[in-house]
Amino acid sequence: MPLTPLLVTNRAVAVVLPKAPFVEWINRVDPEPGTPITFEEACEEPNTFLILCDIEDP
Repeated sequence: MPLTPLLVTNRAVAVVLPKAPFVEWINRVDPEPGTPITFEEACEEPNTFLILCDIEDP
């Protein structure tokens, strides 16, 4: 089986996880109060961002 070369994308990933003060703030400012969001629910689907890395080869 021939090997296929991998492509380099020059990207980094940042995963943003909430902390307890953020969850408390969300529940405090919710315009339609109902069932509050728990910390566990807020951590279920973290935000993930790809960031361009402008790195030159030596």
